[in-house]
Amino acid sequence: MNRNVSLGVGAALAVAVFGIAVAPAAAAPADGHAQGGEQYFPLQSYRVGPYAAGGSGFFGGFIDYLNLINTRDGGVGGVKLTWSECETEYVVERGVECYERLKKGLNGAPVAATNPLSVGIAYATIDRQTADKIPLITINHGRTDSTDGSVFPYIFPLQLNPYSEIAAIITWIGQKGGGIESLKGKKIVTLYHGSPYGKETIPILDLYAKKYGFEITHLEVAHPGNEQQSQWLTIRRAKPDWVILRGWGVMNPVAIKTAAKTGFPVEHIIGNIWSNAEEDVKPAGSVGNASSATRSLPTAFSPGRSRSRIACT
Repeated sequence: MNRNVSLGVGAALAVAVFGIAVAPAAAAPADGHAQGGEQYFPLQSYRVGPYAAGGSGFFGGFIDYLNLINTRDGGVGGVKLTWSECETEYVVERGVECYERLKKGLNGAPVAATNPLSVGIAYATIDRQTADKIPLITINHGRTDSTDGSVFPYIFPLQLNPYSEIAAIITWIGQKGGGIESLKGKKIVTLYHGSPYGKETIPILDLYAKKYGFEITHLEVAHPGNEQQSQWLTIRRAKPDWVILRGWGVMNPVAIKTAAKTGFPVEHIIGNIWSNAEEDVKPAGSVGNASSATRSLPTAFSPGRSRSRIACT
């Protein structure tokens, strides 16, 4: 993830949580206690492993923004922002352990919110955070129904959810064919990461396939995504019109290179928001530059990732 882009996402996230985080601190008694002057962000980050590029960029950008607010503005309304990190390696169990370890705060400062940037970790801590009354931020992922704050008062989804993301992708494919009715009879394959994140849009795509009459096939790629030869051979035999790439980390450049090797046109791969950064296509070399489709695509649905050379929403 581009560092400057990451900083922008960190800024948006910080602004979103300040409204819920700073108000309680500002209202605390002015008796010199730590919670009156600090607000704590527990970071369930991942800077090592196959997903380190995404995690390092995002959490590094977020920390940069917190430092900026403290240095430039003296905090928010006089409230300093503090944080600490706990390495999850994008592993659900470690993410839960980090949550339990960090939720107690730091030096008496109240917890602002968590944002593990992981579907699996987010799902695993929803009930815990609701019980603990600690806000959970889900940025460009998470439960679609959590958009209803009256049902999920401590879950704060930002920018998009799985349903809106798939809606954008399917709408775009329809537009490429001349209209949504052109989807009827088309073949679409979803190549998805073998994780809760990869699987969360399967029922949504099934719903759209039934609604618009296209054929959908779901192919899983085992974590971390280095081995995809059999999946792309299956795709070659199926001859789909489009492949939706729901990848993450090393899975993305491997998908692009393997698609080219098996003869599938890269310009007919639609990368979702987590499959369209420069870090996803640069390792694929010249193959990653094969498509010019992104030049005509809107980027409103991918504000947190830099534009790539494969089609993206």
